[in-house]
Amino acid sequence: LIDALCRLHKGLDIDLEVMRTPLEAEARNISLYVHPALFMNDFSLSAIFDESNVIPKYVYKLFPEGPITQNLIRNMRSQWSEMMSILDKLGIPSINLLKFMTDDNYPVRNESLSREDIEGFNHLQAVHQEYLLFIRYASLLIDPFSQPDQDGKYFDFSAVPIRKIFVNKEGSLDIPRMPKEDYYRVKIIQGIARNLKVNCPTIDRFIDTYENKITSVSLANQGRVLSDAFQIQSFEEDLKWIGEEMSNV
Repeated sequence: LIDALCRLHKGLDIDLEVMRTPLEAEARNISLYVHPALFMNDFSLSAIFDESNVIPKYVYKLFPEGPITQNLIRNMRSQWSEMMSILDKLGIPSINLLKFMTDDNYPVRNESLSREDIEGFNHLQAVHQEYLLFIRYASLLIDPFSQPDQDGKYFDFSAVPIRKIFVNKEGSLDIPRMPKEDYYRVKIIQGIARNLKVNCPTIDRFIDTYENKITSVSLANQGRVLSDAFQIQSFEEDLKWIGEEMSNV
């Protein structure tokens, strides 16, 4: 089946790379590296949970239109570094975050980021890596490959709204997929890190920030029906099963 999928995509000029394990394939999920920093911060959580604030905020915009600040980029780089420590313990090859962002996700113009900087990202000092990541996001405020209109404006690529809490079809107040799904993934990563005895302070801080927020929002909405997403969860059963599988490997 995998061979058939590779042939199918080859006909569409898409090269698929087969990973050795499902875990290695999942490590190539870009959401793991960017969503926690983008959503598990005070700015984004306020935009998500504050129903009284109707002014839209955007996921990929710079502050104050969005959450991207110097500190957010620092946290994003730190979390990536922690993730690489986890992959190293698992014997999975490391990922060049900047190259992964530009070559496998959303490219930018060569004038914005040089190929030399992209290829050498892993070997640069932390502050240099943060600088290049900030450039990457600043370069994608507009779609650099779109055609400008008659006023010279390019497509507003970064205008992805931060979605607010909502009432679901069951009538419960619920949390949007981002960050609800990210909470599960980050908790699982935290559990794997602890199993491997890898210190991950940035990941721990993301989780603490998120759990403190859903706790305070739950207390403020005690008269409303809340979905299970507002509960602090351990995902103990999933982590137990994952730990057993990892020990077998």
